Amino acid sequence: LLISLVNFAVFFGRSGRQTVLPLFADAHIGLGEGAIGLVFALMAGMNLLLIIPAGMMIDRVGVKATILPSALLSLVGFSLVAATDTVLPFVLATMVLGVGSGLLGPAPAAYAAQIAPADRRGAAMGLFRSLGDVGFVIAPPLVGYLVDEAGYGIAIVLNGVMLAASAVIFVAFAGKKRISSATAPAPSANVP
Repeated sequence: LLISLVNFAVFFGRSGRQTVLPLFADAHIGLGEGAIGLVFALMAGMNLLLIIPAGMMIDRVGVKATILPSALLSLVGFSLVAATDTVLPFVLATMVLGVGSGLLGPAPAAYAAQIAPADRRGAAMGLFRSLGDVGFVIAPPLVGYLVDEAGYGIAIVLNGVMLAASAVIFVAFAGKKRISSATAPAPSANVP
């Protein structure tokens, strides 16, 4: 359940980022649609480039030691984005965010799959993903409302705070066992 909280925050952050950053980049930084698309492509590229290193990091140091620093780096990225008012700092801040989210990306699903009972893995992963999707659905109206009521800064930083808070809770209260691909349970013999 705790890893599902992290997944909720990851998907909240993705959807919140996709909702508020283009508006912020247009209204506050003055970027046009093409430049905003390029910034998002760069963030997606960072995520893609970091999939394998993130998996290696999980194997080397464990899920908890991957989730916490990458969530904190994402918080730094969101905070830096909120503090920018010109193009270059905005782009650099989104790259920090891209690194944080790229390193964080595979860890929650890897952990959830590893701790799920072999005979209930499908249901467990379905529930895990559904809780992530709830975060994905809740974020756009919430961050949109916050933009209108409190400004871009609060709406942007909320995404990072959610990630960091969920990571701290997960690290503090999840089981003590270090899980990496080397300690993952073997697949069930009755699974085709």
